[in-house]
Amino acid sequence: GDVYKRQWYHGEKGRQRVSGPELLMVAALLVIAGVAVSMLGGGPGRPEPTETIPTPPADGGRVPLAVMPFEDHSPNPEEAWFADGVQEDIRTALGRISAISLRGQSSVERFRDERPDVREIASNLGVAYLVEGSARIIGEQARVVVHLIDGEADEEVWSEVYDTLLSMPAVTAIQGNIAEAVATEVGARIAPAERAANTALPTEDLLAYQFVHQATGLWNRRTEREVREAIRLYREAINRDPGYAEAHAGLADALIILPEYNWASADEVNAEAISAAGRALTLNPSLAGAHVSLAGVRQAVRDWASAEEHYRQALALDPDHAYGRFWYSLLLDCLGRHDEALEHATLAMELDPLSPQIDAALWGNY
Repeated sequence: GDVYKRQWYHGEKGRQRVSGPELLMVAALLVIAGVAVSMLGGGPGRPEPTETIPTPPADGGRVPLAVMPFEDHSPNPEEAWFADGVQEDIRTALGRISAISLRGQSSVERFRDERPDVREIASNLGVAYLVEGSARIIGEQARVVVHLIDGEADEEVWSEVYDTLLSMPAVTAIQGNIAEAVATEVGARIAPAERAANTALPTEDLLAYQFVHQATGLWNRRTEREVREAIRLYREAINRDPGYAEAHAGLADALIILPEYNWASADEVNAEAISAAGRALTLNPSLAGAHVSLAGVRQAVRDWASAEEHYRQALALDPDHAYGRFWYSLLLDCLGRHDEALEHATLAMELDPLSPQIDAALWGNY
C-alpha cells in the first residue's frame, strides 16, 4: 500500500472501537513513514516549512468541555438516528464557539455503553464540564433533554427540556439555544458570527437532514454494506437539497473509506470525493471537516502542497479538530518536519485523549 494513504479515517465522528489489527497497521504505517523521509528529497510540490502554523488550542482562557453520547428514548428503533444527530448538532454548535475547547468524539464514544463516575470521566477527558442528554421522536413531536454537569463537583449546573414539533427550524433553534445556554453557564462568550452560524438552517428539508444523520451512523460502523448504504443516503440527501453543504461533506468522507478498506480503487472514488468536498466548501467555506477530507485525498495522490494548505485551513477554522491535527502531523513527519509533527500530534492527543489511533501514533513514532 501507499505510505501516504490516510489509513483509518475515523475523523471526528467515529464511534467504532479500533481493532487490534488496525492498531498494528497504524504502527507499521508510522514506521514506514519514518523511513520514507529519506525518499522524499526536495522534489516538486514538496511544501517547505512556513513562518506560521495554526494557533494551538491551548485551554488557557478557554473552557474544556465534552458532549457525551445522547440516550435514544424513541419507541421506534428506526428513529434512533435522532439522538445521535442531536448530539452531533450540539457538538457542532459548541465547537463553533472559540471560547470553548471541545474534546474529540473518539474519546467521548468510549463512554457510550459504560458510564463511570462523572469525576472519572471528566478527569480522563481533561474537561471541566460534561453535556449529557437524551432525545426521542414520537410521531411528529420531538423531545430533547439536556444537562450540564460540573465534572469536578459532580453537580448539575443547568438542565432543560425541549418539546417541539419536529421541523428543521425547531431542531436548529434547539441546537442554538442549548449552545447559548451552555456557553452562558460556563462563562464562555459567544461572538456575533458564532451566534449567527448556530441559528442558520443547514437545510430546510427535514428528510434530507434525517438521511445525513442516518448515513453518518452507518459509515461509522465500517462495514462495506453500511458504508455503501451511507453513500446512497448522502446522495439522496443531495438530490433533495443540492445546497446542503453537510451532505456533500459527508459524501466525501464516506467515499474516502472505500479504498482505505480495499472496497474500491482510489481511481474509482477520488474524483467524486474531491468534487463533493469542494462543493461542500463552496456552499459553506467554514466546514473544517471538508478541508480535512480534501487534504487526505491530496495527500493520497502525493500533492503535498495542496494537502498541507487544506490541513492548515481546517485548523484555522477549527483548532480543536483532533484528527485534522493528527493526519497533518503524519504529513509533517513524512516531510522531515519532526518538531512541527510532534507539536501537532501532542495537541491532537490533548484534544482526543482516549483515541486509540492517536495514542498508537505517539507511542510508535515519538
